[in-house]
Amino acid sequence: GASVSRPAPRFQDGRGGAQSPLPCEGRAPSGRRPPSPGRVPAPAEPARDDGPMARPARFTADGILDAAAVVAAQRWREATVADVAARLGAPPGSVYYRFANKDALFGALWLRAVRRFHVGLLAALALPDPGAAACEAAAHVPRFCRDNRLDAIAMTLYRQQDLVARVNGGLRRDVEHVNDAVREATTALARARFGRADADALALVAVACQEGPYGLVRRYLRTDVDMPVWLEDAVRASCRAVLALGDGPGPGARG
Repeated sequence: GASVSRPAPRFQDGRGGAQSPLPCEGRAPSGRRPPSPGRVPAPAEPARDDGPMARPARFTADGILDAAAVVAAQRWREATVADVAARLGAPPGSVYYRFANKDALFGALWLRAVRRFHVGLLAALALPDPGAAACEAAAHVPRFCRDNRLDAIAMTLYRQQDLVARVNGGLRRDVEHVNDAVREATTALARARFGRADADALALVAVACQEGPYGLVRRYLRTDVDMPVWLEDAVRASCRAVLALGDGPGPGARG
C-alpha cells in the first residue's frame, strides 16, 4: 500500500498541550542539511548538565590566614590544618582548597606577617639621618610586636632558610626574596653610618637594628606578660651603643 508519512514528534509543554517539533520545521540548524521529505528528523541532543553553577569559595585566603594566626598563637608549631578548620567552623577541605598542606598554610602566614613588619622597618631605615634611622628601626621591633602580637608570633614559626626547603612554587620564591629590600636598606645604612659596608659594618647594623631587638622582645611574645613600655627606649640605647663600636678601637672599628 501507499506509504504514510509520520508527523514529526511533538513534546508536551507540561500543561497537556503540544509544543513545536524540534528542530523547527522548514529550517535546518546551522551546518546541517534539511531533512528529506517523509523522513522524521531526530530530536535535538539534550544540553549537557554539568550540575549547578559553581559557588564562590566561602573562605578567602586572608580569612583562613586570620584563623591560622589565632591557632598559631595558641599552639605555635604544634598547630595543624585541622585546628584551623575547627577555628573556621569548616571542614579541612575548605583549607586545603586554598593551601596544599600545613607548611603551605603556615608558611603563607609567616610570609604575610614578615611583609607587614617590613612596612614600618623600611620606612625607618629610609630616614635621612643614619643614626636616627638605625634607632627607629630598632624601636620598630618592640612597637610592632606590641601592636601586632599575632603577626609577631607568626614570624617565629619558621626560620627563613628552613621554610624555603619546605614549600614550593611561587611561595618558595617569595620566601627566598622577602628580605631583599631590607638587606639593601641595611647595606645603605651601613655605608651612610660608617662609610663602608664590609662584613663588620653590616654585622653591627644587624645586631643594633634587628638581632638585639628581636632577642629582647622574643621572651614576651608567647606569654601573658605585657611588653614593657620602656622597651623601645632600651633598644634605642642598645642600638646607639652597638653602632658606637664601629667608631673607635674594638670589634668593628675601622683601622
